[in-house]
Amino acid sequence: MGHLFRCVIYTDQRRISADGMSIHQVRIAYGSAIKLKIKLTYDQTDARSMLKLINDFRTGSSAWYYKQDGSKKRVKDLKKLTYDYTLEKAAKQRAAEIALSFSHTRPNGSSCFTVLGSKYELLGENICGGFKTAEDAFAAWMETDEDYSGQGHRRNMLYAGFNAVGIAKATFNGRTFYVQEFGYTDDPDTEKTKADDSTKTVTVSTDTKADGVLISDVETSVSKITFGIGMKSALPAKATAKVSFEEAWGHDGISASEKISWSTTSDCVRIVDGEVIGVEAGTATLTAKAFGKKLKIKVTVLPTPKITKITLTKESEAKITWKAIDGAAKYRVFRKLEGGRWKRIADTSSTSYVDPSVQSDETYYYTVRCISKDGQAYTSNYDKKGKMIVIQ
Repeated sequence: MGHLFRCVIYTDQRRISADGMSIHQVRIAYGSAIKLKIKLTYDQTDARSMLKLINDFRTGSSAWYYKQDGSKKRVKDLKKLTYDYTLEKAAKQRAAEIALSFSHTRPNGSSCFTVLGSKYELLGENICGGFKTAEDAFAAWMETDEDYSGQGHRRNMLYAGFNAVGIAKATFNGRTFYVQEFGYTDDPDTEKTKADDSTKTVTVSTDTKADGVLISDVETSVSKITFGIGMKSALPAKATAKVSFEEAWGHDGISASEKISWSTTSDCVRIVDGEVIGVEAGTATLTAKAFGKKLKIKVTVLPTPKITKITLTKESEAKITWKAIDGAAKYRVFRKLEGGRWKRIADTSSTSYVDPSVQSDETYYYTVRCISKDGQAYTSNYDKKGKMIVIQ
């Protein structure tokens, strides 16, 4: 399994990388924020054990780093860092975020330091992935055999401006990530909490338009709707899409859902409380907006079939004829006696049907309704009064 490293320092109201190069990670108000939920496992007992390793490093004989000219600078009189539980909380959130997008830019497009408020005058962050224990991650961050350009994490751990640290370890999708959040504050959070060694579902905010965020085509459970005047159809409450990141490691994205915003191009339908209602015969295009993308659904409102003629073809046969409905797959014929209830008597793709079982001295009513090709759904309304024939 490979390993990943990155580090950044925030100081003097400027963001600078550990090699002193300026970086810009400014939050852009895109307004298309979505929330992703991932399940990961924390191991804060292991993460907290790294504090002793850092402090022994800061106060021991190995407290040195290479300068840009290649000479070795020994760091003296460094104080031990205080474990800060607010920094730890931030580190845990960042561990979830880097599991999705391994970057000092958060998935929502902002700097990693926006995870914290204004309490800390100085901030720094080290992140890595692929190490199983705190000792392994710390040893990698030591960067003993690297030159100046490769000792950014080392310089963060030896930075005299920091007086507090919080550390997190999280495993997601079989890969383990560590985060060190450094800071300077006159009021470190030393109120100890129980080490979180549990599996949690963590919410990560992202933005559909932030750099490096990739959204696959949006999908819904509905592709087209065909129904009748006065009928209703439930609209999907949510759309789904795969959200992935250019800097993802070990996964190709996660599924996400978002509430859809709907609009229509025609007055033949109305959208009310999550349902589309057929108002008059015609077609409309529903536009669904989700994840910063648009999805179009065609809606067809079929007119109610109208029976044009009923004739007695034989003594016990009545032929019912109706106008063809453009867009109808099949028709369902219903019959009832005077004062009775409608009963289904046939499904047909024709525009006529012969009822072979009429009897003399009876009054029959017929009505027709459009149905789907498989006969599982009604695609039009029906004439509730029906058309009558009296058999003499």
